Amino acid sequence: MAILSRAHLNIHEYQSAIEWARKAIQRNSDHVRAHLYLASSLGYLNCENEACDALNECERIQPGFARKWARWREYRIASDNDHILEGLRRAGFRDE
Repeated sequence: MAILSRAHLNIHEYQSAIEWARKAIQRNSDHVRAHLYLASSLGYLNCENEACDALNECERIQPGFARKWARWREYRIASDNDHILEGLRRAGFRDE
């Protein structure tokens, strides 16, 4: 479900990405990547408070995960990494 969330996020279908991330979180509330994708998607929809909450939950589950994720550049296509990272920044993430 988190992978589906990421797929929808990458094609700019933010509402669908949010729905899939929430489904993943319902099944496993500590799914750190689902919270990361949720934060990024909400960031793009200008849902600042919810996006910040998702980012904070990601940090609670695994401190420093978003910062590590930003450095990994785990997806082969650089623009996919950049797109998710921009959503995180809109959610309040500071990678400096």
